[in-house]
Amino acid sequence: MSTPERLTCKDVSVLLSQSQDRPLNPAEQIRLQAHFALCRACEQVQRQMQFLRQAFRRHPGRQQEEDGETQHAGKPSDPP
Repeated sequence: MSTPERLTCKDVSVLLSQSQDRPLNPAEQIRLQAHFALCRACEQVQRQMQFLRQAFRRHPGRQQEEDGETQHAGKPSDPP
């Protein structure tokens, strides 16, 4: 990443991606918020990622996919 004082948009992209897999530490969160105060585009990307994550969590087939019962589009599932 860039200098500790300021994140670039690329740094923000990396941190947003990492935040999908792990909690960000307090210093990372503060640096993100400071960047968002100056960069509305990155803030919007974060909002879009949150929206997509929430939409995926509400998807009715999510539990089946996690249990290994993935259904493919256009292919009916086999009867039980």
